[in-house]
Amino acid sequence: MGTKEFLGVDTYTKALERIETAYKLFDTLSVGFSGGKDSTCVLNLTLEVARHLDKLPVNVYFWDEEAIPYETEQYVRRMYNSDEMDMDWYCVPVKHRNACSTTQPYWFPWALEDQEIWVRELPPEAITTIEN
Repeated sequence: MGTKEFLGVDTYTKALERIETAYKLFDTLSVGFSGGKDSTCVLNLTLEVARHLDKLPVNVYFWDEEAIPYETEQYVRRMYNSDEMDMDWYCVPVKHRNACSTTQPYWFPWALEDQEIWVRELPPEAITTIEN
């Protein structure tokens, strides 16, 4: 195990510096957003830097896994409607591990053939296909 190196700067300031560096190095930044606390923190830090650098709107993508709390859906929708971001809301049937069944080890949220058992209705913002 290596030794710790103290940078003399707090985590918040260092995060802002790193995001600003990313904006300088790349033409486009995208923030993966789940609606949880960690991605909310990253998104808000990125929004702060983007405001400072006049880089709004921030490119954001959200992978809707279908079985999410209604409160999370409502929160993501509030963020989706912000003028400070351009969010893509994906509802596509991607393969997931299924820890709730011993006979079906995988499930596919938003699979059209299983629409009658969807946990909730497809959101109006949904992107349901991915172009190659």
